[in-house]
Amino acid sequence: MKMPDVAGRRIAVIGDVMLDRYWWGETTRISPEAPVPVVRLDKLTDAVGGAANVAANIAGLGATAILVGVVGNDIEGTVLSSLISDIDGVESRLVSIDGRPTTVKTRIVSGGHHVVRVDRESAEDGDLTSSEQLRSALADAELIVLSDYAKGVLSIVTLAAIFDLAQGKTIVVDPKSNDLSRYNGAGIVTPNAKEAISASGKPNSADAGRELIDKHDFQAVLVTEGEHGMTLFRRDHAPLKYEAKALETFDVTGAGDTVIATLCACLVAGSSLPEAVELANIAAGIAVSHVGTTIVTREMLEAAL
Repeated sequence: MKMPDVAGRRIAVIGDVMLDRYWWGETTRISPEAPVPVVRLDKLTDAVGGAANVAANIAGLGATAILVGVVGNDIEGTVLSSLISDIDGVESRLVSIDGRPTTVKTRIVSGGHHVVRVDRESAEDGDLTSSEQLRSALADAELIVLSDYAKGVLSIVTLAAIFDLAQGKTIVVDPKSNDLSRYNGAGIVTPNAKEAISASGKPNSADAGRELIDKHDFQAVLVTEGEHGMTLFRRDHAPLKYEAKALETFDVTGAGDTVIATLCACLVAGSSLPEAVELANIAAGIAVSHVGTTIVTREMLEAAL
């Protein structure tokens, strides 16, 4: 098995972009003010997160990602926009909205482990139906990824417009909603096990995957199961189980982004769905072996293969 040639392929990534901010330090004592660790700050780093991380991973594999998302008219929005514009292979078509904060996840990391995370965000529903950025991205792409982090960008009205304008192109969804009817018409959805169980009402991920296929008429459901790997469900096929490939797990941040990015890059280049899932599973193993948000490049994936 090898990574297919994805050069020249164009994938639209639409969803919740965010700034992943890291405060790195060391803990040597417990605070006298409360039973919490005191972290001595060494450095601060910023990285793209959410849908922007999906786009960065697609670009890292050699395809072109057309990124549509929302930022606020604030300093964090400027930082995030600048980070995105610096990524080769990502065409930024961000929409700036006054009064809406840019989504920022600040993680304090000590000794390679998260101590705490602080989120700054708005989950208020937006409406991108009249956005030229959205319409042009859908027209220019061969395949569409919806990266839904439940921050309001992929509202019901925006989703309806996307499915209407997609013109038969395959839509792959990373969902963050218990109501998967929001994504009716999608080709593939990639919930994690907890999300699949919650959305289906079934007691385990195996039954959940089958139920979601039957209930929503998706072409396929890929349930990611952390250390237990992932399972692909398709209508009229037996489930395919993929064992986890990580030798050691340090940080699962952004692993789902890596999975859907690799899956879609391979599909748009002509890989079969089982082959694309196998490569996505390997890429996920690479991602979780690093601390912090990681862009898995074509070179990293080929080295693992």
